[in-house]
Amino acid sequence: MTHRLRAAGIIIKDNQVLLMHRRREGREYWIIPGGGVEEGESREQTLKREIKEEVGMTVTICRPVFETDESLSHTIFFLCEVKDDQPQLGGPELQRHSPDNWYQPEWIPLDTVKSLPLYPAKAKDYILTL
Repeated sequence: MTHRLRAAGIIIKDNQVLLMHRRREGREYWIIPGGGVEEGESREQTLKREIKEEVGMTVTICRPVFETDESLSHTIFFLCEVKDDQPQLGGPELQRHSPDNWYQPEWIPLDTVKSLPLYPAKAKDYILTL
């Protein structure tokens, strides 16, 4: 099976991290915004497009910090700076948003990340070092 290539952005501002709060199939958890690489895109281009689509923010600086290799995807995580302050749900996530499949971008204080079900675990571990 071919891995899906993904890019995800860890956005830190004012001692907070931007996470996508999810409720799906009776579970509640948080993830790092991002998505799949489209044909002809670099991972940096994917990251900037996905952050703009998902949360309406413009990435100004990004640098790769780590990668994960899971059963269905290979993801490169970038540490990012954005020029916007207020995330706004958009793109396919807004179209799929429903009471049973819920998305909400939220600024989370770094000192509360430890208590959250944040996936993947490697991303949580990285954020806890910041």
